[in-house]
Amino acid sequence: MSLRDHLSLLKPKILTAMLLLYALSHLASSGSVGKLNLHLFLLGLIAVFTAVAGSNALNCYLERELDAGMVRTRWRPLPRGAIKPRRALILSLSLLSAPPLITLIPEPRVLYPFLLYLGGVSLYIVLYTMLLKRRSKWNILAVAPSAATPIWYGWLLGGGPFDLRPLILGLTASLWTLPHLWSLAYVYARDYRRVGVPMLPAVEGEGKAVKAILLSLTALIISSLTLIPSSKTPIYPASALALSIALSYLGLRLRHKPSGRRAWKLFKATSPYIILLLAAYALDQTWEMLLVCG
Repeated sequence: MSLRDHLSLLKPKILTAMLLLYALSHLASSGSVGKLNLHLFLLGLIAVFTAVAGSNALNCYLERELDAGMVRTRWRPLPRGAIKPRRALILSLSLLSAPPLITLIPEPRVLYPFLLYLGGVSLYIVLYTMLLKRRSKWNILAVAPSAATPIWYGWLLGGGPFDLRPLILGLTASLWTLPHLWSLAYVYARDYRRVGVPMLPAVEGEGKAVKAILLSLTALIISSLTLIPSSKTPIYPASALALSIALSYLGLRLRHKPSGRRAWKLFKATSPYIILLLAAYALDQTWEMLLVCG
């Protein structure tokens, strides 16, 4: 039982991605009003950290038997017996109790977005993990909106107007989960079939699986490009187009000759996509503010 095992329960890669989505969205929102509230930023960062880390740890607890049957996840601490289930449950519930406590701070902008915390956790843990993952091939659609919650949370705390910009950013993040997770499921389709999890690429034929990945990829690209009219500089348009071309190329390669190797390349390429896209948008929206500060 090591610190590394405990950190592994939090799924550091997912946790880092969600923290970056929050931070970049907060920066983009603050840039629109010309200032950054460091106090609110740090409070929100703590809330996102504990909510996502607690949800990930609880997911590991609830799926420990499932993880033990899959090649991809059998190395995790609970299937290996490195951490006792009770300890993992206590850790997850302790982390999940932190965001509600943060709302006790007398700051209206902290309380209002708390609804997003409830929504994100409910979608990931209740709707996806407990209800749909083992029952429906469309299970990923249940967890997709949770990727938008740190973006909306960051935007609300940043103080910018909640207009079409954060809505499209959240939609783009939600759509991103589909080709990202379906391409991974395509690679490990045999794994999912073995444990009885009906991920779409595992239960549909190769043609339908690839079609679903490409359709979701197309929707993602279209969503990202709809933000171009709101850009202030060429930074976002150039970045969005470059990223779209890169993903389109990998998607067309998969369509031309479907294989686990090409699906894996698409999965790896989509991993940093949403972070790079939001970083470009944050830089685009705060460019004038950065010049003033410089």
